[in-house]
Amino acid sequence: NISWVNWNLSDKQESSSALKPGASKTGGWPLSGLSASGAFVRENILGTKDSTKDIPETPTQDQSTQKNIISVQYRARDGTVNGNQIRPQLHIKNNGNTMVDLKNITVRYWYNAKNKPQNFD
Repeated sequence: NISWVNWNLSDKQESSSALKPGASKTGGWPLSGLSASGAFVRENILGTKDSTKDIPETPTQDQSTQKNIISVQYRARDGTVNGNQIRPQLHIKNNGNTMVDLKNITVRYWYNAKNKPQNFD
């Protein structure tokens, strides 16, 4: 649900912060590193409200979705050198000859930054 967002992704002592004070600035936050706001948004986006497990770093793909005629094309909307925002654009493409009802499609976007420092002010 696109409406579940945090106002800011910081570790400041603010109710809108997604992270607890002192959380890693390089990502990969465990549940214990999320503030109440961050945990709330995570649970609602992932649909894991009753889950206490961390989501694996690399998502797995269902076998049933691998055989479908749908593909997703990605484009980075902000490609500027000094850009500091993630602005993914996802295009759902039907590669088949039959119509596909969009209500039956779920698209998830993961962000991983490995071996790169990240700073959140």
